Amino acid sequence: MKREGVIGKAKITDCNTRSKGSGVILDYTFTVEGKKITGKQSYYELKSQVCRELLYREVSIIYSEDRPEENRLMISENDFKKLGYPYPDSLKWTDRYYKEW
Repeated sequence: MKREGVIGKAKITDCNTRSKGSGVILDYTFTVEGKKITGKQSYYELKSQVCRELLYREVSIIYSEDRPEENRLMISENDFKKLGYPYPDSLKWTDRYYKEW
């Protein structure tokens, strides 16, 4: 079942490695009806080398139409699978940055 929401584009504005262990923290912005919304999301499974590749890129985001501050980046194949959406070819380049557990 697909989660209710609107899919849009967000721009990664900052990327930092997590202080407690592995992964990265992504800061991002997106605009809904002229209003700029900012967010932050951790990706434990991403290698820190992805930061230079993701910085200032646009990636997919899903957000609530009524409350866009409720949102989630959609970068990994798993992000898309969880919500029942197909994983776009345009993001397959990120696969090499995921850790193997």
